[in-house]
Amino acid sequence: MDDTSSRRTRRARVPSEIRRGQLVEAARRVFADAGYDGASTAAIADAADCQETVLYRHFPSKIALLREVLAAIRVGSLGPAITSAEAPGAEPIVAAALSDEEKRRDLGIVVSAISVAHRDPDVADALVDAFGAARAMIVAVVTDGRERGRIRADADPEAVAWLWQGLVLASVMRDSVRRDGVADGAVAAARLLDGLLDPAAGTPG
Repeated sequence: MDDTSSRRTRRARVPSEIRRGQLVEAARRVFADAGYDGASTAAIADAADCQETVLYRHFPSKIALLREVLAAIRVGSLGPAITSAEAPGAEPIVAAALSDEEKRRDLGIVVSAISVAHRDPDVADALVDAFGAARAMIVAVVTDGRERGRIRADADPEAVAWLWQGLVLASVMRDSVRRDGVADGAVAAARLLDGLLDPAAGTPG
């Protein structure tokens, strides 16, 4: 049996659920390196060490992979950080987005997808779903924080979620253009937001 036949035999034995996970992680890497527009299903299959036909057995299109990648980013990079009862405020989340290389790469995928959303309704829909789900998690954290007395009772969870999410996206978008430290200003802005949400700060006059 030659090397090619041997590889195909090994690939065929990978359980479906594991193969699907490998394809999502491969797509995550390829999207981060090439951008959504520059990525190809062939490159993703190659990164997952399988043939393109195998990829299409699990995902009908590149956009289907993007949806899975955006879900993985939301759950893996953002979810655990903002869903715990002792969740941090906006400042550590923004700081992590700028300092953690994996988070930077993940959010870079989001920025890349934004750049093509205007001409691809499927990409736009995937982003809307991802933004909405992430914002819903922030709303839940703010609501929980108000109930626990950690966030001002008059803070509107939806409005805070927009501010919080906007800070993360704006900082990463600026940082993706040029890493010159300017985007670090968003960390100070997030600190200000956290201060305004602190019940001890009182109501602005």
